[in-house]
Amino acid sequence: MSPGDLADDLMRRDFTINAMALVLAPSGFGRLVDPCGGRHDLRRRVLRPLHPLSFVEDPTRLFRAARYAARLGARFGRDGRAALALALRIGDFPALSGQRLRAEIDLLAAESPATGAFDRALRWQLLRLWDRRFRVAGGVRAHLRAVRRFEERARAAGAAVDGRDLTLLALLAGQPTRVVGACLDRLAVTGEPRRALAAAVAGRGLGERLARTTRPSAIADMLDHLSATVLAGAWLLAPAATRRRIEWFLRDGAPRGRSCPGRT
Repeated sequence: MSPGDLADDLMRRDFTINAMALVLAPSGFGRLVDPCGGRHDLRRRVLRPLHPLSFVEDPTRLFRAARYAARLGARFGRDGRAALALALRIGDFPALSGQRLRAEIDLLAAESPATGAFDRALRWQLLRLWDRRFRVAGGVRAHLRAVRRFEERARAAGAAVDGRDLTLLALLAGQPTRVVGACLDRLAVTGEPRRALAAAVAGRGLGERLARTTRPSAIADMLDHLSATVLAGAWLLAPAATRRRIEWFLRDGAPRGRSCPGRT
């Protein structure tokens, strides 16, 4: 990127609302520099990219758009909707690394749930940038809320959990196996984290086996070699009684012979 003046710098921004600056020089101190009409768009709560190919040039701007729109209560105007549709139609951005995509998901997860940033990302179908076959199943939003509850309970029990992996689990649970694999490929998730996530997404089977196990010692034996991510997958897809068994294990499952909430 070549050096430029203030106007050049502002024209390189993502949206009109952050293409504004205040003059600090004494001769014009406090004057607003707004070459793209950002102040007007901010008043109208419209999120407008600076040019039609903005999201094609850098698709991560779409995830930032979800965060900005949620914080400001803003919406895409006609230009933004057209730019979004174009980016999704192209859809395959080999120069966009999996690490950058995952970083944007982590930033979305860091937003307050009340802002609805993830809701916008899902409504705009942004996870099709992971894989074109990704579909927002009816339970995705509920899964996102649920894994936060699991994280709180696991941390309260002293268990080490990775909130980033729990977010991926919530997004991938319910997707077909081939889509899960393609998404993990796209995000460059490898090694043990990948194995744990793949097992967690398939956690319904573990939950069913756990539901048939009544002795606390047997429950502990079944679970004590599993990561918190795998336990989260089983918990996410299990009925209340089975969830209580997993929560018992997280709290005090290592000592044998204790009573287990949810035991039948």
